[in-house]
Amino acid sequence: MTVPHEAVQSAVQFGDAPDPEPMHAEVRRRAGSVANAPTGAPALHSAGEVAEVTESEFAAGYVAAAERAATAFRKITAGHSLLHAQPPSLAQIHERHRQSASRYTAGAAHWPRRAWGWLHTTLAGFFYSLLWAVFSPAGIAIIAIAVVVFWFWS
Repeated sequence: MTVPHEAVQSAVQFGDAPDPEPMHAEVRRRAGSVANAPTGAPALHSAGEVAEVTESEFAAGYVAAAERAATAFRKITAGHSLLHAQPPSLAQIHERHRQSASRYTAGAAHWPRRAWGWLHTTLAGFFYSLLWAVFSPAGIAIIAIAVVVFWFWS
């Protein structure tokens, strides 16, 4: 159903049209109740024009973002994160692989999984040794001696 243009003009001219202000108030009330509404969004007036955002409101948005970033950084560095976690020992690595391989009863799945566990444990031991050597001058000397011994005796 379409309304003729003359009827719309008549309603506007004589005040028969419903007042849009209560609808705008309801929209503003509902928009204000949204918990995740952006803080730096421009406000809409009842006439529909966009209000200018002041520099203090703009800066407040940056301050809020900086506070959220600082909170996230504190959570990361709080001690319950990967940054503060201790690496598993070689015995723990081997035990995890042994338990994983024991879930497979068929030899076609069990033994390749077990072999991967031994390989991973061996590689972890090698890289843990390199890491240990990096943190100690004596460790570097011991690793160098071991490399020379293996080079000439193999």
